[in-house]
Amino acid sequence: MLSKLASNFLERGLLQPLFDKRLRASDVAGLKIIRFCGKDKPKEVRFSYDNEHSVVDVFDIVTNYQILDGSADSPEYVAVFGLSPETGKIRRIDNEKNILIPPSSFLFRNVAIED
Repeated sequence: MLSKLASNFLERGLLQPLFDKRLRASDVAGLKIIRFCGKDKPKEVRFSYDNEHSVVDVFDIVTNYQILDGSADSPEYVAVFGLSPETGKIRRIDNEKNILIPPSSFLFRNVAIED
């Protein structure tokens, strides 16, 4: 349930006003979603949508395994916008599918997570 709230807030509350149109998180180059949950190691994740059942699933980017929350889990999702070598490459290729975040919207130049 929290994954659905997190994805809706990210897409409708942040991305839609920023770009003036409805986008999925996967459409935005330079957007990383990091999941924190208790003692588990932070993981970069992606949201997957099942429109038929109105479900949002969470998958680990590295292993591509679905992450299932237990009844007592209380995950936190952090969205990080930024430039990286991959977004620079996309900018040079001028890929139309991935939409770049305007540099004027950045609050920080670097974000680091220490375990």
